[in-house]
Amino acid sequence: MFADHHPAHEAQAVEQWLEGHESEIELRWLPRYSPEHNPDEFLNNDLKQSLQNEPIPASTPAFRETIRRILDRIADMSERIQGYIRQSEIGFAFN
Repeated sequence: MFADHHPAHEAQAVEQWLEGHESEIELRWLPRYSPEHNPDEFLNNDLKQSLQNEPIPASTPAFRETIRRILDRIADMSERIQGYIRQSEIGFAFN
């Protein structure tokens, strides 16, 4: 598993959980402040670009529904998602 240094990923509860699961999961830390290594950042950019082509939602629930619809559409594009990993420079881990 790859993790960035978001405070939630470095929380004590996460560390405690990881201590009991070393044989099940290998954690690799991404460098700090390096979005070019984080596939999530490519998804975020894709989502933001898609939002620009949508009408402005009138409410928070409508905004959430728009985001969910876009993410569902992206989820159906496996090549695109694989591209996030290749583009992120961590693709080597999946070969």
